[in-house]
Amino acid sequence: MKKINELKPFRTLAEVEEYFSQFTNYERVRTFQYTRDVLDLDRVREVLSAVGNPENDAPIFHIAGTKGKGSVCAMIASILCEAGYRVGLFSKPHLIKLNERFSINGQDISDEELISVMNRLHSHLEAQRATGKPLTFFEIITVIALRYFSDHEVDFVILETGLGGRLDSTNVVTPLVSVITSIDYDHTHILGDTLEKIAAEKAGIIKNNIPVISGVDAPGPAQVIEEKTNAESAQLFLIGRDFQLYQDKARFSVQTWRARYDNLRLRLLGKHQQQNAAVAVAAIEVAREKIKLSVSNDQIRDGLAKAEPRGRIEVLSQSPCVILDVAHNPSSLRALRETLIENFPNHSVILLMGMAKDKEIDRSLHEILPIASQVIFTGIGHVIEANPEELLVAALHITNKIPMSANPDIDSALQSVLQLCGPEKLVCVTGSFYLAGEVAKRWDAVKTGLQTENDSSH
Repeated sequence: MKKINELKPFRTLAEVEEYFSQFTNYERVRTFQYTRDVLDLDRVREVLSAVGNPENDAPIFHIAGTKGKGSVCAMIASILCEAGYRVGLFSKPHLIKLNERFSINGQDISDEELISVMNRLHSHLEAQRATGKPLTFFEIITVIALRYFSDHEVDFVILETGLGGRLDSTNVVTPLVSVITSIDYDHTHILGDTLEKIAAEKAGIIKNNIPVISGVDAPGPAQVIEEKTNAESAQLFLIGRDFQLYQDKARFSVQTWRARYDNLRLRLLGKHQQQNAAVAVAAIEVAREKIKLSVSNDQIRDGLAKAEPRGRIEVLSQSPCVILDVAHNPSSLRALRETLIENFPNHSVILLMGMAKDKEIDRSLHEILPIASQVIFTGIGHVIEANPEELLVAALHITNKIPMSANPDIDSALQSVLQLCGPEKLVCVTGSFYLAGEVAKRWDAVKTGLQTENDSSH
């Protein structure tokens, strides 16, 4: 290893990414010991201390949960931006480019700034590596986010957990408010095989005397969260008890302990997004009380209406109708199915689906297959992908009443589903963040090809 004072500066993003590849990346290695020894948050604290403790420089909203984390983060950020604040958002994973994980007021970090931050952190990361306890990839990018946001003097930071909560690298912060969006089955081989065990891991973000917003309504997990808040003397604001959601198709209302918000609208489709919005509003309400946050009711309304994280039942094209969704566990695929039924009742659904091999594959397929008229299983462009042939076999155990096939090549699989599409049909790409990213990367070129075909047919 080079001496720390001889480190060569990074010049390109490719060099930064090559450096990242030298560190353990649990987004690529899905079987590991999920213990305090392996995921030692003290090493993250040590590096943060060495770079000036940037985690203490702005109030933080810390968000965990099985699904809805990314949407709630985007909604809170949008509301705060609407109110004129400077807001840093750390989210994961990225669809197309790493830079998407670090944004300020909707603007992703530039390559140049990411390289600059890494050059300043490099010696500290190497010093930590020299102790024999190097940071992981996700721990490194958590430090990058906090340092970058501090450098730009943001007013607020929104932090999305990576995995679980208790041992997640984001859990080194003392937030303004902690949020748990939902509890369902995902990463069961790591977080536990019951909802209560999963809830206990997510509830690990709850800290002494820090208020907690919970969108968890299932009794077992809700009880785990309540017990943890009691143990930590943390005030709990629970959906259905302390704040209410009233739904009426496209419009909805949220009643909190402070105010009622009627006729709210979202760009995001789905009743589950309305629940996410209620959680986001409650988080803003707690912040209003705790630090006299200056956000008007109209700014809450407008911020919700403008929130638009990518890959959440995102309509890529109207003709042909193509929808991109990052659903990758049973509960999010159930929400996708219900949303498609409600919003596209006259369309038959052609699925292009790929999954990671560590996901709840059978449960997930049981949720989404009932809506499908045809399915092509494909790869996800990632080392953790499930074999499409094995997905097909699993699906055939559930139903043999619809045409289904496997094609590991994403490009040709995408072309195949688009050729199947027509009037009263829609293509839905789903099952994995990584597949969504692969299709998003290709979409501009695919769209150009579709337009050329349409022009030549007229």
